[in-house]
Amino acid sequence: FHHTSDLRRVQNRQYFRMGYDQPADVGVLGNYAEESAEEGGGKRVVQKVRGRIVNISAGGCAIIFGQEVSVQHTVRVPLEFDGADPFNVDGQVISAMPLAGGRFLGRITFMHIDDETRDRIAQFVIRRQQRVLEQAEKGVS
Repeated sequence: FHHTSDLRRVQNRQYFRMGYDQPADVGVLGNYAEESAEEGGGKRVVQKVRGRIVNISAGGCAIIFGQEVSVQHTVRVPLEFDGADPFNVDGQVISAMPLAGGRFLGRITFMHIDDETRDRIAQFVIRRQQRVLEQAEKGVS
């Protein structure tokens, strides 16, 4: 997972991602209620799964879960950045890989996300990049 913090690494993704460390009670969402799928708000949490966000970008994140998660599940990921008000982002599990100790690495792509929220995440990643670069220049690791 260290490759996400190496700024010299060539990124082949739409959004730059950075290492991140945040515990999260991720909500597994049920079926849409009466609202359409494009709205994103019609799903409700039917189960909570404990996890730890290990990297993030404006397009998605990676989470290590304490139990198995299934591909294609829709989840609600709580995010908290630098003491700002927490917020939730819905996403779809696009891959799940078993890890040692009964844990699973889930890759999540954000969906039904508005431009303001995506920009908020992108700005956080940029600020984090700047801190990493400043620390590298000072010789701090």
